[in-house]
Amino acid sequence: MKLTWTRQALEDLAEARAYVEATSPQAVEEEADRLESTLERLRIDPLNTTRPWYTDGTREIAVDGTLFVLIVRMRGIKVEILGLFHLSRAWPAAA
Repeated sequence: MKLTWTRQALEDLAEARAYVEATSPQAVEEEADRLESTLERLRIDPLNTTRPWYTDGTREIAVDGTLFVLIVRMRGIKVEILGLFHLSRAWPAAA
């Protein structure tokens, strides 16, 4: 399955990296590995590795070993990554 990132998701990813670098610089590589592992699971089996989220048509997948969640939407043969969300933050408003 092909994964694509929205502009918002890429901004979220940059913010997440900055957050991890600021709070735990030694963990940046480990967090990146965990994200890559989660993305691989998502590529292989998107429906069985995600669960419905709060907005119709969107799903979530937890990034193992972190407090990050990816918000995704299935679009035919691709998975669109809509955002990366840290659980310590307020939940984004449902669209």
